[in-house]
Amino acid sequence: DYLEDRSLTFSNVSSNELITKQITNTISYVNDINSKISLNAVLGHEYLKTDFNGNSNYARGLIATDKPYYLFMASSDPSTRRTFGFADPTQELQSFFARAIVTLSDRYTFTGTVRNDGSSKFGENKKYGIFPSIAAGWNINKENFMSGISKINLLKLRASYGITGNQEFPAGAAQRLYTLTSSNPATLQQTQIANPDLKWESTSTLNLGLDFAIASNRITGTVEWFKRNTKDIIFPREAADPVTPNGAIKWTNIPGNIINTGVELTINANVVKQRDFNWNLGFNVAFLKNKLTNFGQLQLPTGEVNGQGLSNAYAQLLVNDQPLNSFYLKKFIGIDKATGVSLYENGEDKFFLGSPNPKMLLGITTSVSYKKISLDISMNGAFGHYIYNNTANATTSFNNLGKRNVGVSELATAQSIGEQPVNPTSSSSRYLEKGNYIRLANATLSYMIGNLGSSIKGLNLFVTGQNLFIITKYTGFDPEVNTSKPLNNVPSFGMEYTPYPTSRTITIGVNMSL
Repeated sequence: DYLEDRSLTFSNVSSNELITKQITNTISYVNDINSKISLNAVLGHEYLKTDFNGNSNYARGLIATDKPYYLFMASSDPSTRRTFGFADPTQELQSFFARAIVTLSDRYTFTGTVRNDGSSKFGENKKYGIFPSIAAGWNINKENFMSGISKINLLKLRASYGITGNQEFPAGAAQRLYTLTSSNPATLQQTQIANPDLKWESTSTLNLGLDFAIASNRITGTVEWFKRNTKDIIFPREAADPVTPNGAIKWTNIPGNIINTGVELTINANVVKQRDFNWNLGFNVAFLKNKLTNFGQLQLPTGEVNGQGLSNAYAQLLVNDQPLNSFYLKKFIGIDKATGVSLYENGEDKFFLGSPNPKMLLGITTSVSYKKISLDISMNGAFGHYIYNNTANATTSFNNLGKRNVGVSELATAQSIGEQPVNPTSSSSRYLEKGNYIRLANATLSYMIGNLGSSIKGLNLFVTGQNLFIITKYTGFDPEVNTSKPLNNVPSFGMEYTPYPTSRTITIGVNMSL
């Protein structure tokens, strides 16, 4: 049966194909050379290849029937027909690797590793990179001079240095690429310039750590210091070649080093250990520093600020000797009560006003059980950083009075300082807020009933809450939400712009086996 009305009929037929190939070859050698020396060695080779392509056909105004419309695409309105297709650049990764671990007298451990990785993502001249690492460990508690200290169950000093490569960016980044335009018929448009010298981004890491366990292993922990140095940073830059179409980019290694240093402390304790009552408590804290160095005179703005009246505005700048993604803004100092217009220090001058990178990260876990009842809690927090509230800047500000919803705090502030709706919207430190927070991320209360008869085993009732509360002075949706706000393909961090709020969930459930 055919229907006459074709206005609402349409069909889309698509097909995607992903082909992945992997070959892994390893040879292992394990031997106790003598009573004091043991060796564990591995040689290996790995090859990965991925191809991804697809196509689709779309049309409207087909013969209306109860049969699948794609069978009658030839009857469609020719002006509505669209044919699409894509073929991602082939991804290939080949690795040769070797590792050797030597243990001496069960006290000293030495590890050496080397990798030679080659990736099709890089330029013809720079496909391969060599990434070595070395590590050493000393079990101090097994030395003779520690034999009289029975309360120390583990005391291990370790150090390591290694280099790793990063290829986490799109396939074909070093190639000349074209894409089809949306016109009908479509034409090819160059979107990327080839770079035969694009090479691996690498990170060298120096690490010193101390592992310990005391009081019959009831208290364990780790103290660790690290320094990471990332160089040959890979960035997509807009092409400056006048013969290249507007918008084409070129992936390149930009100068500079990203230096991350920090100290981490982790402690886990079995505070109470009894037959019916147990309490475990753990926490980890990290103190972090971040800096961009050897960047020369290069300055890369990012952190695009969106909203009416905020065209071409940005909040962050990558520049030498500053933390990564430092906030670079006008300094808001108040409202002129006579005019209701915002005032800024030194007029339109901008200042470096903080970093989105936390100076301290905190995690807390605890588990309490009494007979068949148990409570597990985990919390996390971050401190010492700032967030740019683009939502308040663009959406709920007093300037939107009469156009859309206005924040209550904005209205109260406007009334108290005489702000006027004609005050121009501008990006500034007025919307830069401290992002400190601590969150109850997860809590689970459970009751283990056990077996019921011969058919139900391990019956456990539980209630779990996620994102139960957060303690913060940040006025936006969530200090842990980060909206991607790149500018000219330069990544941003610490920006909030109308994100979907983090949900609070309560789950009640039963676990059992039959």
